[in-house]
Amino acid sequence: MAMKNKQKDRQIKRRPGREAASLPEGISEMEPQNAEHEKMLEWLKTVKFKRAMVGGVDEADVWKKLDELNSLYEAALIAERARHDLQLEEYAEAASEKVEKYRRTLKTVKAEYEKLAARLRQLQRSEGRHNDQE
Repeated sequence: MAMKNKQKDRQIKRRPGREAASLPEGISEMEPQNAEHEKMLEWLKTVKFKRAMVGGVDEADVWKKLDELNSLYEAALIAERARHDLQLEEYAEAASEKVEKYRRTLKTVKAEYEKLAARLRQLQRSEGRHNDQE
């Protein structure tokens, strides 16, 4: 019986006007974000549904395909979350490095400022003594 259904599916596909539906433009041109997303796009391009005896498709098969698609989406979501978490870690690390760099620069600038302020006070005192002597 399974052989009969396969032959019937082949016959239906050959009839004019019964070609497999193509993917919407946005999906067919979409660049995969990760390996899981690539698997999902490939699945969407190749999925086929069993035909029912009287028009349409087999409901059980549709539910099975929806379950497969859901599994692919979950895997893609997990992979995307992992990628996102890694990006956040890298960003936090880079931000910490910049903050530390700016703290060192600020410390150096403050030390230089203190030296210049001390030198200015010293010059002002010596100028005041010089004016007092005249």
